[in-house]
Amino acid sequence: MGILLIIFCLFAVIQAYGVCPLCTVAVGAGVGASRWLGVHDAIVGLWIGAFLLALSWWISAYLRAHGYTFIGYRVLVPVAIYATTWFSVWCSCGFGCCRLWGASCLSMGVLIGGVVFAAATITSCVLKKMHNNHVLFYFQKVVIPFVLLLLASILVYVLV
Repeated sequence: MGILLIIFCLFAVIQAYGVCPLCTVAVGAGVGASRWLGVHDAIVGLWIGAFLLALSWWISAYLRAHGYTFIGYRVLVPVAIYATTWFSVWCSCGFGCCRLWGASCLSMGVLIGGVVFAAATITSCVLKKMHNNHVLFYFQKVVIPFVLLLLASILVYVLV
């Protein structure tokens, strides 16, 4: 029940923060490469969670821009994307026997990755607002999420 509350709070945002489409594709390609290289499921899940959240924000922004909004679309789109991804992983290869805090490593990584990516994106927006809508440094919107996801990956690697 607690995980469902965290997921709901994560997606119940007032504004959809779109991220660079090139960055979204790069994260998706990186996830595929890391699975092929044998990186731990929790770390791969972390990047998948960030990718899914970025993708859901893009779809939400697209729906809003083209007038396809409906009640709860900002919550329904991310939940649908996460659910379909979870279901497809479950049907194709399962989650394995790796466990992290009682849940599968991949699922826990996805949850942590979504939270870290949301926090990084919000941090970038707050920093921009604090500096009169000017970025603190070039590529801030890319660097902050990447660095925080990298630090989270290192932390998960050390803990697991």
